[in-house]
Amino acid sequence: MANTDPIVGHTFTVGSQKYLIDLRDVYDRAGYTVGSAFGISKLTENYTPGDSDDTITVAEGKARGLLMTIAISHKGTTGRSKVSKLTVPVAKVPTGLVAAKGKSHNSRKVISARIPRRVVLG
Repeated sequence: MANTDPIVGHTFTVGSQKYLIDLRDVYDRAGYTVGSAFGISKLTENYTPGDSDDTITVAEGKARGLLMTIAISHKGTTGRSKVSKLTVPVAKVPTGLVAAKGKSHNSRKVISARIPRRVVLG
């Protein structure tokens, strides 16, 4: 089944540097609060990038060691556990994995968050 979530601008901060990135709209919108656990927020429509804001792609972020993929578990519509993969900032993973539990993804409560067994580089 193809992912139909729109791709929109998001932001995250590492240290004092703010990064702008286009991600699927599954981090910060109605029914999706898991992005707050990892410091990811959706850009407002009237956002104007600052001079120090760095715009990157997901591939660039992974290559520079800023982003990685995690797996979150949540109950599906049938009541069975489902796993979704999210791209998150590496710097926020230690605290975000714990904070994500109880947040919502697709209007369903996150049961657990973890680093996948197989990590795809790049």
